[in-house]
Amino acid sequence: MHAVYTLPGDAVFPEGITTAPGGTFHVGSSRDGTVYRGSLDHPETEVWLPAGSDGRTCVLGLTVHAGTRLVACGGDTGHLYVYDLRTAALVARRTAPDALLNDVWIVGDTAYVTDSRTPVVWRLPLGDSDATTGELEVFATVEGAGTLPFLNGITATPDGSALLVAAQGDDSLWRVDLATAEATRVEVGAPFGPDGMLLLGDALYGLVNEGTSHADVVFYLSEVCIAADGRSGVEVRRWREDCFDAPTTLAYAHDRLLLVNSQMHKPGAGAPFQVVTVALPE
Repeated sequence: MHAVYTLPGDAVFPEGITTAPGGTFHVGSSRDGTVYRGSLDHPETEVWLPAGSDGRTCVLGLTVHAGTRLVACGGDTGHLYVYDLRTAALVARRTAPDALLNDVWIVGDTAYVTDSRTPVVWRLPLGDSDATTGELEVFATVEGAGTLPFLNGITATPDGSALLVAAQGDDSLWRVDLATAEATRVEVGAPFGPDGMLLLGDALYGLVNEGTSHADVVFYLSEVCIAADGRSGVEVRRWREDCFDAPTTLAYAHDRLLLVNSQMHKPGAGAPFQVVTVALPE
């Protein structure tokens, strides 16, 4: 049985999701930048940040820092936003020139952000942030991920020594060392360049899609058993669920995965836009 959470609106096209303290979660709209807040105990969600506020017209990846701040990727606006989770006030806004900021992960007090327009991973030291507009720092360049790498999903290795970055353009996974910024390809025995990624112990879950055009794309959940240092891994299963509706990213709560059904590129897409839960495989 899949739990379902409904997002208000006729053209939401949600993309990113993250859980927060108190049994809540946040979801962003790729279409207009609205950020929604929901409770795991209630099927309806609410608008938390209205579309367009703070110049926010698109939201992709989301994550929470230290249980107190929401970090949101602004897609092709090139902006990264930081909000106070308690008050919804803007804490910081930074920009990466000519970037498409897609997904974000935090290690310590630093946010690392993938760029789908270039092979760059950007960073923002969160302890130094304030509301003054400035630019993100270049942290690493993922060389060798093809001519159109389309960096997307990001998380950290189990031991915290490196980032794991997905290059969706050629369906590859990359390890970016946090000490040296060196990027090396990780072979997992199958094409693996997910949109969203989630690490639970040594299990790396990713939402992958296959197909040569939007009309024939097929979406899967993939599980990779990843080494502690992220230098190797092996895909152990790949499966589909009947509740999939172009899922993009995922989070974890109450022993279940929360998947964002984006409906992107789907003919006849429209309300209701939803987040669904999927049981972890045994």
